[in-house]
Amino acid sequence: MNKSAVYTLVAILFGGSFVGAAVMSQDTTPVETVSAQKLEGVEVTFYRSPTCGCCAGHAAALEDAGATVDMRNVDEVALQDIKEEHGIPFNKQSCHTAIIDDYVVEGHVPIAALAQFLDEKPDTQGITLPGMPIGTPGMPGPQTEPYIVETLEGDVYWRKDPS
Repeated sequence: MNKSAVYTLVAILFGGSFVGAAVMSQDTTPVETVSAQKLEGVEVTFYRSPTCGCCAGHAAALEDAGATVDMRNVDEVALQDIKEEHGIPFNKQSCHTAIIDDYVVEGHVPIAALAQFLDEKPDTQGITLPGMPIGTPGMPGPQTEPYIVETLEGDVYWRKDPS
C-alpha cells in the first residue's frame, strides 16, 4: 500500500468531517500538473492534526511531486506552539505547517510555488497560503479565487489567478 493510500485510510479512520476532502483529493485533478521531479530529494517535516484529511491530501501531493514527507501528528496546542515558534502571524495561518531545510511552509501552498521557492531560496523565513483555498493540493474542487502566496514578512511571493 502506498503512502497516499495510507494517509487516506488514516483520514477515513480518524478524519470525521474531513474524510470527504481526503478521499476526494485522491481523485481530483490538481490546479497544476505535478511533475514527479519538481520536489525530488526534498525532505519535508509536516506537522498536522491527525484528524485533518486535507492535510493528508497535501502531504500526498508533496510525495507525488517527489518529496519525502515525515508526517508528525500533533494535538492542536502543540501545532499552535509550532506556528508561534516559527513566527507565523495568526492571520496567515492554515491547518498544517511544514519545515523544509530552514524554511517554514504554512498551508496548502501549490507545488509550482513551492518548487519555485525552493529553487530561488529567497531571503525570508518562509511562505504561507493562508486559509484553505479550494483547488489547492489537498483541497478538492476548481480554483475559485486567486492564490496569493506570501512571505512570512508579508510580501507577495507568488500568485495564480483563476483561469
